[in-house]
Amino acid sequence: MTFRNFLLGLLSWSLLVAIFCLAWLGGWFWLGTQEDAVHRIQTQFWYTLVGRVFISFMFATPAILALALLGLTQQLTAKRLLVSGLPVRFL
Repeated sequence: MTFRNFLLGLLSWSLLVAIFCLAWLGGWFWLGTQEDAVHRIQTQFWYTLVGRVFISFMFATPAILALALLGLTQQLTAKRLLVSGLPVRFL
C-alpha cells in the first residue's frame, strides 16, 4: 500500500463518516422542527430523547449501509485484482 492509496482510503472513509454524522444530525434537527405539533402532547414518544435517537438512526441508516457496501466492494476488488495477477501495489 502506498502513501497515496492510504490517503485516498482515509479521505473516502472520512467522507462516509461525515455523511453519517450529517444524516444523524439531520434526523435530530428534523424532530426539532416538529416540536410545535408535539408540544400539545408532552408525553409523546417522538418527543423523548429515546425517540429522537431512534429517528436519528433511521435517517442515518442509508449511510450505515453505504459504509458496509464500501467495505464489501473494497474486499471484492482486492481479491479480484490479486487473483488476476496484478501486483499488490496497484491496490
